[in-house]
Amino acid sequence: MIKSFLLWLQKIEFSFLLWGLGFRMSKKANEEGAFKQHLDGKDIVLQFQTEDKKSSRHYVIKDQTVRSISGAHREPTTVLSFESAGYALMTLKKRDPMAFMQGVQEKKIVSEGDAANVMWFMGAVKLLK
Repeated sequence: MIKSFLLWLQKIEFSFLLWGLGFRMSKKANEEGAFKQHLDGKDIVLQFQTEDKKSSRHYVIKDQTVRSISGAHREPTTVLSFESAGYALMTLKKRDPMAFMQGVQEKKIVSEGDAANVMWFMGAVKLLK
């Protein structure tokens, strides 16, 4: 019972983290020229989800704006699937590209679609600091 509660809590925290990330990207796009310039020319749908697809959020990046939407998109450009919400939290909170790349190598993070969008996104996250 405690284990299932902790798993549920991790999913909630993962969802909140993704929501917060979208909020910050959207706000930066409206306020900061350097971030808006990083968005220039992008027309993608980037989706984050757990492997079981029970937790997901996608970001529509178009016309130098970012929209964050709960749930899965029917045709995302790039999908990042994490083995679990707990692993996603651990990796995303570190903000360390090497930890992220290690997760990809160990197949704890699976990328589908255009991998260049993942690298672009990592650059975008650096601009959020």
